[in-house]
Amino acid sequence: MRGTVARINALENEISGLSAADFPEKTNSLRERCRQGEKLDSLLPEAFALVREASKRTVNMRHFDV
Repeated sequence: MRGTVARINALENEISGLSAADFPEKTNSLRERCRQGEKLDSLLPEAFALVREASKRTVNMRHFDV
C-alpha cells in the first residue's frame, strides 16, 4: 500500500488548490471514468486525495498515511 499512499500524497498540492465548486466536478469526473471502464485501483489515489482534502476542510482533520 505504500505505493498507493505515495500516489495519494503526490496529488495533495493539486487537490488542495481546488475550490469548493471544483469538488463536485472532480467527483463526477471520477464517476464517469469508472463508468467508462477505468479500474477502481487507478481511481483510488485521486478519490482518496479528494476525501482527505474534504476532511481537512470540513472537520479540520487530515487522514494519517497508514
